[in-house]
Amino acid sequence: KLRTITMSAYPPEKRFAVASSDALKENERIALALPDRKILIFRVDGAVKAVDASCPHYGVDLADGAMEQAKLFCPACGIAFDAMTGQSSTPSLTLTTYSAHEQDGIITLSL
Repeated sequence: KLRTITMSAYPPEKRFAVASSDALKENERIALALPDRKILIFRVDGAVKAVDASCPHYGVDLADGAMEQAKLFCPACGIAFDAMTGQSSTPSLTLTTYSAHEQDGIITLSL
């Protein structure tokens, strides 16, 4: 199940709250739609991570793809991205990663 959160504005260069910790279960994703980008936030092995939601190969929305363990799969080209690092088996195709933190029951993000 994928939840989408839309924010019409966010504080650039600052950490901002995105969701409560209990809104993101293990191996689940939240799609964060910002005015200038879409980000996937997920929990794998207890850690909260965030990556760009657009496949660098075709620009397809990775929120529409499968997630297995710590791998995100592009629904168009099938490339698997390491959800923790943004790396793929093709060195030229990597996802931008973002700093996600969890503290006092809140998930925050820095861009």
